[in-house]
Amino acid sequence: MDPLVYFSESIADGKKLCLLPLGRNLLEEPSELCSGIVAYPPGFFSQKFLNIVSWPEYEFLEAKRKFGANIDAKEVIYFEGVDLQWFKSAATQINLNNFLGSTLVCISMDIDWDDFLSPDSHDVHLNLIKRASNKIEEAMDLIRFHYCSIVLPDTLPGRVGLLDDGPFSCAQFYNPQDHESYIVGGSILTHNIIRGVGLDMNGVTTFSGIGGGEVGNICRQALRMFSSALEANTETSKFVQCLSILEYLADPSDYLIMKNVKQEIGRHVARTKAEYNEIMEYFKYLTSLKDDNEKQIGLRTNIVHIGKNFEDLVPLEKDRDEILKRIEGFIGITINDFIKNSDKDWKCIVKIREDTKTRLGL
Repeated sequence: MDPLVYFSESIADGKKLCLLPLGRNLLEEPSELCSGIVAYPPGFFSQKFLNIVSWPEYEFLEAKRKFGANIDAKEVIYFEGVDLQWFKSAATQINLNNFLGSTLVCISMDIDWDDFLSPDSHDVHLNLIKRASNKIEEAMDLIRFHYCSIVLPDTLPGRVGLLDDGPFSCAQFYNPQDHESYIVGGSILTHNIIRGVGLDMNGVTTFSGIGGGEVGNICRQALRMFSSALEANTETSKFVQCLSILEYLADPSDYLIMKNVKQEIGRHVARTKAEYNEIMEYFKYLTSLKDDNEKQIGLRTNIVHIGKNFEDLVPLEKDRDEILKRIEGFIGITINDFIKNSDKDWKCIVKIREDTKTRLGL
């Protein structure tokens, strides 16, 4: 798991290494999250290992020393050109010990090193952090899908690139040819999970990843949507977002009425005709259903069209948890079918549904 060994082929191809912090997790040994993405526990790296020559706090203090100014007293220093772009990163004052004391996730990527060293704007550094974090977030979406629960936000890991103790995202970029690393940072994310202590990643299994077919691309988007639902602040938001995921999985390219959505999803979930019919009836309660007095008791209609909250419609937490976990089950079974066929096109999903329809005698 030595990154210089693990990524040796990428390094030979001229790629650079990028390490980003990951908060809210427990990791004791290096772990391959999926091919090309490795997580290292806090303290695994030292400053000397990849020769970190620059980090925000150091550059901030150097600017104070160089210009002899008391920035803390709001004395003004004027920067321009490349110096200005690097000082925008330095202004975050990200501490090296905090960075190295975090779980760090490593990938290799193509970087124009001249542009990195002489950026024409701070966005050059921010976009590199975004590129790297987006690639790793795809792996984290799979981990959240397999190891987190819609009713237990306490175990959600942090967002890639964001330090636990501050509002800034950051990354270390290492050039093997020069044997030098630079840590840059800036403001990218708007929020973070604060409830609970995060995910125990010591038992996380290496995933093979998602294929590059049409189904795989749809699957990646569905997983991203599911991560957003897991991180939603209210149970009402979770409920609405989960139903939106089911709509998306039913037909990513067109809008289907809920009657058709439940049929498409039911053909992934049901094992018998009786179970399929039960799922169809349950969807009526989840969406639009009237009681004997013609009063609307369907959850989604009450939430979306009448403006009520899921928490008020279903007062008991255990009942809300049961509903959310069942919807999560519908999503999970369907996405697993997508993962298994992620190298194929949409016709494959259509065939799975048609075969199930025939098998169940629908």
